[in-house]
Amino acid sequence: MNDEPIGSNSDSKNDFEVEAIKDHNIMSSEILNNIIEQLKEEIKNDKYSKVKKAHLYTMLSYLYLVKHGQQRVEASIIVAEAAEK
Repeated sequence: MNDEPIGSNSDSKNDFEVEAIKDHNIMSSEILNNIIEQLKEEIKNDKYSKVKKAHLYTMLSYLYLVKHGQQRVEASIIVAEAAEK
């Protein structure tokens, strides 16, 4: 049996979900890029000790990993959409 309620349009629901995911990815990507840029500027600042800078570099490396993972998700969505067409 179909789990969809009577009268629902699963295609339009899926399209809406895909668009919402794309919008979220764009927004979170912009936020992530801003955080990375701010962190780079903070690292350039001479007011931090070497230990503090090491922590900032660690945070920056984690953010780059997150960004790379996010780009892979976006690429997967594009491939899935192309496969549907």
